[in-house]
Amino acid sequence: MDHLRSIAVFVLLLALLFQSALSQQETQQPLRSHVERLALIRLRSSLGLRAKDWPIKADPCLIWRGIDCRDGVVTGINISGFKRTRLGSQNPQFAVNALASLTQLESFNASFFALPGQIPDWFGHKMRNLHVLDLHSCSVVGAIPSSLGELLSLSVIDLSHNLLSGSIPPSIGNLANLQRLNFSGNKLSSSIPIQMGSLASLVELDLGSNHLGRILPLELNGMRNLRKMVLGNNELMGALPAGIFSALTQLEFVDLSQNYFEGKVPYYGQSRASLGANCLQHVSKQRTLAECASFYASRGLPFDNFGNPGATDPPRRTRKRTIILAAVLAAVALSILLSLVLLLLLCTCRCGSSPQLEDGRVDHIPDPIYGHLVEYFLTSRVWDEHLRARSFCCCSCLYRQAWPFMG
Repeated sequence: MDHLRSIAVFVLLLALLFQSALSQQETQQPLRSHVERLALIRLRSSLGLRAKDWPIKADPCLIWRGIDCRDGVVTGINISGFKRTRLGSQNPQFAVNALASLTQLESFNASFFALPGQIPDWFGHKMRNLHVLDLHSCSVVGAIPSSLGELLSLSVIDLSHNLLSGSIPPSIGNLANLQRLNFSGNKLSSSIPIQMGSLASLVELDLGSNHLGRILPLELNGMRNLRKMVLGNNELMGALPAGIFSALTQLEFVDLSQNYFEGKVPYYGQSRASLGANCLQHVSKQRTLAECASFYASRGLPFDNFGNPGATDPPRRTRKRTIILAAVLAAVALSILLSLVLLLLLCTCRCGSSPQLEDGRVDHIPDPIYGHLVEYFLTSRVWDEHLRARSFCCCSCLYRQAWPFMG
């Protein structure tokens, strides 16, 4: 009896699963737009995707792997982990211009799919309905375009573990609906823009493993819903602002390790923050005095010496400026001296009456070497005889007046 009951339950479950799959197939509609189909085919070609994943004769909404549609319109593309064809692997590029024709696209996930190249500036201008942008580990290079700040519907942006450089554009602070931001594992530099404090909906922030520097902006206390903050392995410095973490009441995890923060740790930060490898007072596992002092000195800033007497001041620049000024004056004096010597060399000749020009030769030259120079000067075709004679007399007089001082 129990055996028959088990069989009946199993058959019922199979029927329910079949009905669910059938209803889902009925609600899924084929791609309606010919423009979108052409765009997907162009994208397939430019990225070098395999026919196994995107068979060209099949309907993209019904058959193609990673394509999501709603009412026959493409709303999502997920090529995460896809492999290229042999030909496509020879010259991979960030060739996604076809996406501009998919105006209703809400999600683009290309994580772990090589897209070497820069994020195009038009991305922020054309993809206005985008909710999710995931380019994690795609070999993307260059700067983050400021146009991404125009994607006002964006809730998730992940550009982590790429080769992005430059600064974080302040326009990112315009993304009022953003809930998760991950720019970790890049080469981003400069400071954290204060505009990011406007991301009131943000839940997760990860800027770890970059080259971000300067102080932590107090404006970050505007992230009222933040639960996770990762800023570790950067070059952030200065004191921890007292007004940041006390305002972030939802914060559950904070990583500030491997930076150069100094001073005392606010009472609210000691228990829920990872603070290792900094320059903080009364905290274990900090950097050495030499490391901290060298870092601050290289930026012309004093270091508090972990709160001990005798703060480390930056090296004075008075001596350096004196040396630079002396070098400049010496260079000017040397230039004047060389100019005078050159002038004397060119004008060294015997004073007297105007030189006699016979067959273009000089009557008398005191020194054979200098004589050749003066002879060339006087026989130059650029000057006529009158100017040559006058120039010679000027040089003779100059030499006669300067010679006593040279002797």
